[in-house]
Amino acid sequence: MAIAAGVVSVAALGSGLFTARHALREWLLVRELQSGQPTEATIQALVEMRSLRALPMLLEVAAAGEDGGEGRNANWRPLAAVAKPALEELVRKLEHKALPPLFLGLESSNAAIRKQTIDLLLLTGCRTDEMAHRLVKALQDPDESVGETAAAWLTAFGVEAVLPLTGAIANQDFELNGAVLSALGYLSTGARSMTPALLARLHGEPPESRAGAASALKIVGGSSMTVVRGLVEALADENAELVDASWVALYSGVGGKHAVPTLQRALMSANAKVQGIAANVLGHLGNAARPAIRDLLAQLRHGDPIVREYTARALGQIGDDGAEARAALIRLLHDPGDRVRLGALGALYSLGGVSAIPEAELQAMLADASPDVRDSAAGLYNEKCGPDRSLLPWCLEALSQPSVPNLAFKILRKPLPCRQGGGRLPDGACPEGNLVRRSHALPRSDGTGGCRGDAGPAGSSG
Repeated sequence: MAIAAGVVSVAALGSGLFTARHALREWLLVRELQSGQPTEATIQALVEMRSLRALPMLLEVAAAGEDGGEGRNANWRPLAAVAKPALEELVRKLEHKALPPLFLGLESSNAAIRKQTIDLLLLTGCRTDEMAHRLVKALQDPDESVGETAAAWLTAFGVEAVLPLTGAIANQDFELNGAVLSALGYLSTGARSMTPALLARLHGEPPESRAGAASALKIVGGSSMTVVRGLVEALADENAELVDASWVALYSGVGGKHAVPTLQRALMSANAKVQGIAANVLGHLGNAARPAIRDLLAQLRHGDPIVREYTARALGQIGDDGAEARAALIRLLHDPGDRVRLGALGALYSLGGVSAIPEAELQAMLADASPDVRDSAAGLYNEKCGPDRSLLPWCLEALSQPSVPNLAFKILRKPLPCRQGGGRLPDGACPEGNLVRRSHALPRSDGTGGCRGDAGPAGSSG
């Protein structure tokens, strides 16, 4: 028994001496690392020893290549490329034991260390609630790249990330920034359960967080009618950022075709801004918004030019080619609002191409008070009628502008269609040349002209 006890004591003593030597060597290597003069061999030795004490220091060495460090960090920079893979190997070896120093790394004042720490967390092979909560907290990092890195890694937690993120969103102090929106996008349909918390933020305090809530609902809203109603209500808010974010969310398709009834009711709002946005969104829904055509036609007589413009464009996008819609849009070509006339012109073209726009209207619009309307009318007139003298004043005006439309050059250089004996000669066969060279190409004093050539007013034979 005495002999056995002696053997055990010797073994214990030997083990203790080994542990002491190991600890001493580790301490010396860490000191060398702290001195700012480590070698590649020092780093590799610490990794082989699975040194937990060295992990925080290696985080600094690896980050020295990114943070442009000074002093001691400057000496580490040449070793940064070596330290990075060594650090990853060390974390894999330490597994869950690496979590405490890594959690401390998330609190570092150095953004490069915080970002690197997030990348290392998942190498531990652990997926704990505390990790998920710390990644959610990192979404608020003042450095955008750190927040985006945290958002990307949250996807590894899947639905396990939903609960801590939902809890954070419910806190009014939690900023709904770009990193949070990225996280919602990564979680995809798994983030739908956060809708109630986001709706509460949409109408909650502080006011500056509401726009972020609208942007988040654009990502997770899906076909929820509750979300559509919340976004439509937000359109009447005085906060311009909230209105814009809600508009974008609706325009992106939140609710889809199921949003049409709510948007139809919005057309009846007492708020012109809401009515205009509702028309704009209905137009973007295209054919799915056909049930709203009657309501849209009524809005063409609205007192606000923006509502009339958006309504006209919506009719063109939805594709109502009925006689009533066309007649109403043709009347809008004489609207006092420049943008309304332009919108009506575009809508008619969408419904039936140039054939949907009367020639006389196009010809009159060549002299419109708005340069944008004149330019659009010139392009459509040329498409409908080809080059003739009605286009010459517009071409000459266009050539005098700082930015000359290529269309003016093309029209002026293109051979005019020429008629002979009631028939049309092939392009280029007219001996009188193009619009510039023809001496009788100037506008007539009586204002006549048109698609039928230069022989006379519309209706006369060539």
